[in-house]
Amino acid sequence: MKYARCLEKQDETKQVAIYFEREIELLEEVGDRELLESALGDVIEFFRNSKNEKKKRKYENKVVQLVNQ
Repeated sequence: MKYARCLEKQDETKQVAIYFEREIELLEEVGDRELLESALGDVIEFFRNSKNEKKKRKYENKVVQLVNQ
């Protein structure tokens, strides 16, 4: 996540998206719910700021699924 944040500051939007999405996949495998919720919030914020509504909605839905478990 930190590496993705560094890339975000350098305006490497495409690379940031790839790293953020990979981090979410890894966190889902690990199963740390609290860490996953926090990471999802960061990813949603990133996609909101980059105006990618489709991806933002995808991760918002993941938060809803996580909360409903």
